[in-house]
Amino acid sequence: MTTQDNLNDKGKQSVDLAKKRSCIASESGISQELSEQAIINRRHLLRVLAATTGGVVLANIPTKWAKPNIEAGLLPAHAQASGPVSAPTPLITPTTTVMATDTVTPTATATPTNTVTPTPVNGCTITSGTFNVELTWDTDANLELHIYEGCSNIDVAPVGFGGPVGVTIHHLGDAQGGVGSSETITQINTGVIATGTHSVHPGHVSGTLPTNATLTITTDTGITVIPITFTSSGYLFGLADITFPGGTVTSLRKSLTPKAHP
Repeated sequence: MTTQDNLNDKGKQSVDLAKKRSCIASESGISQELSEQAIINRRHLLRVLAATTGGVVLANIPTKWAKPNIEAGLLPAHAQASGPVSAPTPLITPTTTVMATDTVTPTATATPTNTVTPTPVNGCTITSGTFNVELTWDTDANLELHIYEGCSNIDVAPVGFGGPVGVTIHHLGDAQGGVGSSETITQINTGVIATGTHSVHPGHVSGTLPTNATLTITTDTGITVIPITFTSSGYLFGLADITFPGGTVTSLRKSLTPKAHP
């Protein structure tokens, strides 16, 4: 190669180098211009965000802009061909059927009554009723309770006066006196009593005079209380009469003169 050829090659290389430098400078100018424009746009955006939302959004903005990454994919063939997914069929809650049963109506229970059909016993007719007679006193006097029983006319009294037992009533025992003393004549069988009039005659046998006593009679008609004051010894015949059927108490004669027992 001649000296002239060498010179020509160097001149050509110089020209090519100058062109490259010119292109690089041109590209740098464009990049610098775009970078400045991006900085201006970013600053404008930051001002708008700061004015509208405060510093909350600014804290999450990256320091540099970056291109968004978009990922795309294809559905498999069977997925592309399938239709919309149907809503699941709701479950049916099974119900329980209760079989009706026949209602059994309870039968009424008959309430037993205390009724006694009148029946002759030892010459007396028996009926139903309540009968109780009590004599009480609070001294050392010796008092006695006697009752002539209705149709039998038995003197129901302490032992020694004809016997304590009648057809339907009996004497429960003799009291000799003292605080809380009492004598009672009541039914032998509850609810059973002889028909007719039962005559009550209490008496003072011995002891303190005067003596206050109380006669309490209980029958179907209720309770009858008779106060008594013995001023002398003897029996108060006809003090009270109790009639059955019914249990009516009558002849309440309080001003009787005591008489000796026959």
